[in-house]
Amino acid sequence: MGNSIHRWSLIAAIVILVIVFFVLDLSLERSRNQPAFSKEDRTLHVTERLPHAFELGGYLFNESGRSHGLRKRVTTSLVHSFSPYIEREAAKRFIDPPHDNVYFANSPAITWYHGQLVLVARIWLDREKYEPKNDWPANHFADNWLYTQRFNHRMEPITEGAILGIPSPKQWWVGDGPIEPRLFTVGDRLFVSFNEAMAFHPKKFMDFTVFWDMLDNYPIIPRIKGGSPMINASEKDEMPRDKHWMSLIDGDQLYFVHNLDPFRVMHCSLDGFCRFIHDESVRTGLNFKDHVSHLRGGTPFELYRYPYYIGVAHSTMYKRSNHRRFYTAHIVVVSVKPFRIVYVSNDLQIHPQIYQTTPMVRSKYIDDGFIFPVGNILEDKDTMSVGVHVNDYSSEIIRLRGLESLMDKIIDLDQVDSPTHGPPVGYIQQHTHDTMEKVAKLKFLE
Repeated sequence: MGNSIHRWSLIAAIVILVIVFFVLDLSLERSRNQPAFSKEDRTLHVTERLPHAFELGGYLFNESGRSHGLRKRVTTSLVHSFSPYIEREAAKRFIDPPHDNVYFANSPAITWYHGQLVLVARIWLDREKYEPKNDWPANHFADNWLYTQRFNHRMEPITEGAILGIPSPKQWWVGDGPIEPRLFTVGDRLFVSFNEAMAFHPKKFMDFTVFWDMLDNYPIIPRIKGGSPMINASEKDEMPRDKHWMSLIDGDQLYFVHNLDPFRVMHCSLDGFCRFIHDESVRTGLNFKDHVSHLRGGTPFELYRYPYYIGVAHSTMYKRSNHRRFYTAHIVVVSVKPFRIVYVSNDLQIHPQIYQTTPMVRSKYIDDGFIFPVGNILEDKDTMSVGVHVNDYSSEIIRLRGLESLMDKIIDLDQVDSPTHGPPVGYIQQHTHDTMEKVAKLKFLE
């Protein structure tokens, strides 16, 4: 009798445990499926300026290539300009009595953290302008620094600005220091990633991605199992570059989309141990070529509706007429079950007046106005705001409305098709090249 009671008690306990685990798993799955914007107020309470409505083209992809073309009406607008405020604030913090250094604010990474909008922007001291005449400023600094500050929902400063105290290697007269910051949070921890030229061995230099712990103020240099695939991807005699990683947070796990095509995804621990969990370059050996790998990294990927994440990438092309660079920005949607690229938009447009009133800093390399995306926040299911710099000159937040209709259609079509993986390696790069030739009415190198 005692054994029977014990057996039934054990069975009852197991049943209760199964029910508890089922409920917890269901709760976790439901929370994962909630879009990031449902967790807190992520809205910027600011006035929109220079609205620009247009039809955004784009394509979904399956195993063979393009599967569906989409055109949706969207509107972009300028909602906040960090410039010239942060350039002036940053300049105050440099010991430079003659004031003959020139400061630009680039790459405004943004994210919400504890109800505050955190900004980390690149402060670029334009030393390139002095190089041709060898007429340098009286005081020398590294070219690049990171500036941080926090703002409320009305974009009013709530902390003093500060230069992040990152001791960076000094290697050359031009090009030193941290550049292209991107913010991400894992649990309650806040990080900024950036790329930095450094030596890993004597005379073995690499422009590599680094994390900076924003709360404890120390660097984390990632260690990739098997080494960086970019070591042998550079042109002859050029320094290898491994940058533009796009963070993606799934639950409490940190991933990076290392490259968009070939599609490569890394899982990283918070102390910097990384390994590839998805690598399409293995099948073909194709890695990275400057004139072929057009679609590159951009903002972090933000959860829209699990398993779909949205980010904004940039593309780099070279005009056949004069070999000058041509930059564009594109919405990219990925799925994490399985990892694959779902959708890539045509180029994002902004009001022409923004380009017309913004000087082109590097006019000897670039002819055409551009935005360069590094940060994004989902304000609500229809609205995304993107931290960009314009023409290397100023840091802005551009808002995009019309997202809900676009994402609903993308998700509906993708779930009907249910591809098991993305398109063939190299397909999206060629698609980006060919599409932009038609849209821009220009010819690009390939």
